[in-house]
Amino acid sequence: MGQAAAALDSCTLHAWTGWVRQQPAVVRIGVIALTGAVLLATLWLVNAFGLVAGWVGLHGDWVQSPLT
Repeated sequence: MGQAAAALDSCTLHAWTGWVRQQPAVVRIGVIALTGAVLLATLWLVNAFGLVAGWVGLHGDWVQSPLT
């Protein structure tokens, strides 16, 4: 990544965090909740929950990714 692209990424990140910090608490909590939901969905789709469930001996259909 070039120096200009890195500077743009840094500037964009600072702009985003600055915008989020200025928002009311309900918006900040919503951003956190949405981020968490995307993270959990991604882990489920890559079958991370199914892998860990297999390690500890839990076998539920819901923990298996629909992509496996």
